[in-house]
Amino acid sequence: MKDLILSRSHAVYSSRKSQIALNAIAFRGGRKYVDSRLWRQPNETDLSWTGKTSTEITVIGTVGRKERACCVNDAGRVSNKISQYLFKKKAKREGISETFEQDCTGTGTSITSFWMDICDQITTCQWCWVQIDYIGQSTTLAEKLKSKGIVWRLWNALSVPDWRFGSDGKLDWIVLESYIYDNENPTIAAESYRIRTLFRRMEGKVYCWEFAENSSYKGELRNGVEVTGYTEIPFILVGKISDDGWWFDDIENMQAQCLNLDSLNNENLSKGSYPQLVIPPSMVEALEMKIVNMSGTTNGKVDYGVIRELVRGLEFPFIESAEEKGVCRYIYPGSDLTKSIPEELTRKRSLLFDTAGLALFNKESRQMQTAESKQFDHLDTASTLSNRALLMQEAEVRLVGMSKTIDRDFKEYSPVWPQDFSIVDMTQMTAAIMQVGNQPDLTPSMRKMVLVAGVHMLEETCKFDSDLVNEAMQEIADMKADAPSDVNDSAIDTNTKPKEDVKV
Repeated sequence: MKDLILSRSHAVYSSRKSQIALNAIAFRGGRKYVDSRLWRQPNETDLSWTGKTSTEITVIGTVGRKERACCVNDAGRVSNKISQYLFKKKAKREGISETFEQDCTGTGTSITSFWMDICDQITTCQWCWVQIDYIGQSTTLAEKLKSKGIVWRLWNALSVPDWRFGSDGKLDWIVLESYIYDNENPTIAAESYRIRTLFRRMEGKVYCWEFAENSSYKGELRNGVEVTGYTEIPFILVGKISDDGWWFDDIENMQAQCLNLDSLNNENLSKGSYPQLVIPPSMVEALEMKIVNMSGTTNGKVDYGVIRELVRGLEFPFIESAEEKGVCRYIYPGSDLTKSIPEELTRKRSLLFDTAGLALFNKESRQMQTAESKQFDHLDTASTLSNRALLMQEAEVRLVGMSKTIDRDFKEYSPVWPQDFSIVDMTQMTAAIMQVGNQPDLTPSMRKMVLVAGVHMLEETCKFDSDLVNEAMQEIADMKADAPSDVNDSAIDTNTKPKEDVKV
């Protein structure tokens, strides 16, 4: 049983594991992602790639392309943008315990931060799991009653390698994978242990088994222990499990292409900054004896590397014949060649944001979009956010319900997530408001509409206090219907004769 639990994995998990791992590190970016996704070019030398020769001897002062590469983390930006808009308005949770709202994990994580982490997991990996547990590793009912109550724990898609849902839609069993880092004793080297945990529902009860990959693990492991107080496995799936492709896969793949294009562009610029000297063979032969006599021999053999370096150093003048005049020169890459990769890199980044359905966040894309495409992007983004909010609201409702079932003292509440998301181009909105506001025949009602639109725009951009916004809206509503606009104040009264000029 131990070997099977330690090795088994769901078919969907096996199919998606590699790409999910790439998506996860793409979201974080950094050196780990660069090392995973930077591609070595065909026939690239060891010296160019790692800064070492084929004999693994480090060349002093040389840093390989792999170490010089860096990543512009657009994938993380896409995920962060979704979270920024999704959590711009706080979800309503009537009746929630203040203590649980401030710390729902037992580790100081607020419930808003907890759902932000879940949102990132869904964006990058498509699904994740949430466990309902008590603080500590208590197994008996008496120990649980002494604990601080219910906590929620997030398990990412890679941490749950296998599972099975029964005919009633509830989990029959689930396998978790975690790692324990043991550095308790400072006099003993630290060790890391891979642990697989099996929760299984049998005859209305839940039992737990734990298995360590390394037999030297000295911690206490459960073996078929009944988890008292549970009648069903306390895990909720958030998202959708599928072995089909996920849109973030394309984001990650395009970020990998951008990473490699940028690295190659930097490499070309570095090489192009040092022009290659071209000289005819006769000039080297004319100087050969003189240079060899100085320092150009190694064990009786001519060191042509030293010869070339001395010639390139421009400290030893040589004489060219009339026939060879003008042959000595430097060669540079053409300007057209140096522009092609940056142009392709710009195109790839634009495609990346278009694929995410977030082209409105890309300044370069906005300048080139038509009105129809902007409206499409707006609808696509707003719909994505609304669907995500609904998915997370339903998951939270199920979590609250199961938490109450497990612990009758859990303070039940009703979460309501915002469903209306205003995704607008602030530059265009400002221009539209000003254009309407400057109309010469602005009616009082239209003037109020312009002021209301202005208040909404300021609320979106400046994050004013809600009381101040409500006060401004009330002042607009209280304005007299016959109050003249600023434009009408300066208008000419056609019933009055013009004044005559006064001669001085």
